[in-house]
Amino acid sequence: FGIKPFYYTFVNGVFIFSSNIKAILAYQPNLKVPNFEALDEYILRGNTGSSEMTWFKNIKRLQPSNNLIFHEGSLKTTNYYTLNFKKTKDDFNSAKINFKNLLFDAVKLRLRSDVKIASTLTTGTDSSSITVIAAKNQIIETFTVFSKNNAFSKSDKKTYKKDVDLDESHVKSFFSNSNIKINLIENKSVNFIKNLQECIFELESGNTSQFIINALQLYKNLKGKTKVLLEGQGADEILYGY
Repeated sequence: FGIKPFYYTFVNGVFIFSSNIKAILAYQPNLKVPNFEALDEYILRGNTGSSEMTWFKNIKRLQPSNNLIFHEGSLKTTNYYTLNFKKTKDDFNSAKINFKNLLFDAVKLRLRSDVKIASTLTTGTDSSSITVIAAKNQIIETFTVFSKNNAFSKSDKKTYKKDVDLDESHVKSFFSNSNIKINLIENKSVNFIKNLQECIFELESGNTSQFIINALQLYKNLKGKTKVLLEGQGADEILYGY
């Protein structure tokens, strides 16, 4: 389903698979060969996990909705599911109701857990919506990493026409629901490159969002304590090691 990573290699008759690339390299250190095509896709187009290519030349990623069959010394991948988008004649109000029901059901499904539920909360629409829905019937702890450093919290003119304050600590003034417990964590790091290198090491690839640096700090604090409802693109594979 593409929720958890599945990496594999089949070189010189040896088949190895794992949920992370480091485990494969532990068996075959000679596979530490860069895949420049994948690196180009990331640098030029921001593509990270949208193809079977990884940053290592002979290590592949099994794509979502695919099976991999290893039989008698050969590999075969088959697609078992394809999204089928159908046009509907529903009016806009009906579409809104259907979307709301689907969203509520999706959040409710993911509230099943043996540990405490939490949410990574930002001032964005997606995490705010998820948090509010989750907090309807239970207490939700939220964690927000913010920075007072202008380099992190002020937008540039190339992205926005006007100055936009990106200081995420403003979430504390957004919610009055007593079921939402807000925790603010300030990112005071000044060594951006070192943090980025650590994120790349954990992700085993690049990422197009600076959020991963805050996420690394956050998940280190929460490791093993909390199930976090993640938000955003590629959320399920962000810092999978944590």
